[in-house]
Amino acid sequence: MMKSLAITLILASTCVSLASAEPEGGTLAGGYGFFSDTCRENSKAKDCVMTLQIDGEGAKALYDRMPDKSVADECTGGVVKEDQNGMRCYKEGAEYSCDFGYSFVERKLVASDVTC
Repeated sequence: MMKSLAITLILASTCVSLASAEPEGGTLAGGYGFFSDTCRENSKAKDCVMTLQIDGEGAKALYDRMPDKSVADECTGGVVKEDQNGMRCYKEGAEYSCDFGYSFVERKLVASDVTC
């Protein structure tokens, strides 16, 4: 009986551990754009970068997990975190937004071509 109780407790604690390991996630809000005239006319142009933007809870999740320090941002009046790979996340009050780019020529993620 004691052995059975011990096994039950171990199984119960394993189930609790597995339940807390559920992935966090949700639906993304945002958009994309091609801001270079050359890119709109010719997708193989050197400066063709597709800008992707994430807003809301997805952006907050990115912002909160970025190890970079936030600095004042003149464009938004809030703060921004940027990494060396082109990810840029903004926080202004309770609003969050992130952007990055995809270079079709370089075939990699880069900074977006959105400017202030």
